[in-house]
Amino acid sequence: MRIKNNTPVKLGVMIGITLLTQLVIMIRASIIASKFGTSIELDAFNFANSISMMIFSFIGTGVTTILIPNLGKKEKEKAVNIFILILYLGATFLLFLGLFFNKQIIILFSENNDKYFIDTASAVMVILLISQYIASFIGLTNSILQFQNKFNRSKFVILISNIILIIILMFNKEKNIYSYANAILISTIINILIQFILVIISGFKIKFQIDIKDKNFRSMIRTFLPTILSTGLYQISLVIDTSIASGLGEGNISILNYSNYIVGMINMLLIVNITSFLYPKIAKNIRKNNYQQDLVKYILIINAILSFVIISIVVVGKDAIELLYMRGQFENSIVNIVYLCTIIYIISLPMSAIRDVIYKYFYANSDTYTPFKNSFFISVLNIILSIILSKYIGVYGVVIGTTLTSIISLILIGNKFKISFGIEFDYKKFFMENIKILISSLGTILIVMYIREYFKFDYNLISILVYSIISILIYILNLIILKCNVFKVRI
Repeated sequence: MRIKNNTPVKLGVMIGITLLTQLVIMIRASIIASKFGTSIELDAFNFANSISMMIFSFIGTGVTTILIPNLGKKEKEKAVNIFILILYLGATFLLFLGLFFNKQIIILFSENNDKYFIDTASAVMVILLISQYIASFIGLTNSILQFQNKFNRSKFVILISNIILIIILMFNKEKNIYSYANAILISTIINILIQFILVIISGFKIKFQIDIKDKNFRSMIRTFLPTILSTGLYQISLVIDTSIASGLGEGNISILNYSNYIVGMINMLLIVNITSFLYPKIAKNIRKNNYQQDLVKYILIINAILSFVIISIVVVGKDAIELLYMRGQFENSIVNIVYLCTIIYIISLPMSAIRDVIYKYFYANSDTYTPFKNSFFISVLNIILSIILSKYIGVYGVVIGTTLTSIISLILIGNKFKISFGIEFDYKKFFMENIKILISSLGTILIVMYIREYFKFDYNLISILVYSIISILIYILNLIILKCNVFKVRI
């Protein structure tokens, strides 16, 4: 794989900063696991947090999807300013709505009727709503700095704010879920203050004005509405998963969250970085006649990288979970459940990433309606499958439902892409290259797991290091033997 110009440095720095950030977040997760384990307090926190994230989820998607293609266009400067103002007025309205009706919202979504759970969740939700509202402005600053090719500055600030959060948690000896929520609020405030300073230094200025009749603004809104609905439906499906888990007994929300955290960490480290890096390229080069060739390259690289992630989780995931979580209140019996849930979740990661890249092509072509329809159907299907499967296999049913719908989602949007844009690349060759990656991955898992049966280590860290190195070497060797073209790709 070769990357043109100085992009290896930028991409390498971006992934490096994100890796450090995720390592810091891992420490945070370890501290929280030792303090709260899978307690009802942590269940309540995670439940309230999932609802708070759902309420403000449309902001990040909106500023990324709508602003990046329109920033820097002189004729759309006024519309951009109006859009930003309207967007955050809407967010402010939702904040006050959530603050006034937090308990009613908790009761509406929760399958757990325990009074202590509901009271704790509604109380902590007040703090988390304010945190998420403030954090929503990071979507704006990220988009501005991303457009100016300064996205690493924003990521560095996020790293610093997470380090501050860890310091607060380490010095706070109280096993109090409210102190954890307050620590998040403090670090979020510090984060956004520094982000705004960077935006001001960059020279970007927002002129507060409202003119809902502006044609460019109306065009942005028409593009934005399907995006809100698709993002909202996806977030609702996540909240429904958490709601289902709340009715399966104490600790199940936390188990789901621990598994989601690991997948989310990988998502943030790789998928978000890669798609953030690619989207400006897609937006600028969409009119090129060979843009589908670029899409094929992106998918091949993403599949190759994330397939190795699946290998790593299967081979050393249990060691990593034990090393990360198993201390204090986090009992040994929980490890196997979290490990199996993580494996099921992680299988869907390449499909979700490829689907997101395809979505970006629709967005760059000003088509947000097609991804919306796909997301709508998949979100409804996810809810139905999760409810049905959870009745028979508990929390595993929730995870399997999510993974199955991710696979179906990719198949459906792939078919929509074919109908909308046609196929202008060698489909058979593309299919075979991805089959080679699949065979290489399965072969690597079988070989390394066989080796593990005969060579075991007493320390998790040593096991992770040794078998991660062995896995990457065998995986690369398998790709070379099968003559996979991923190493020849230029982007």
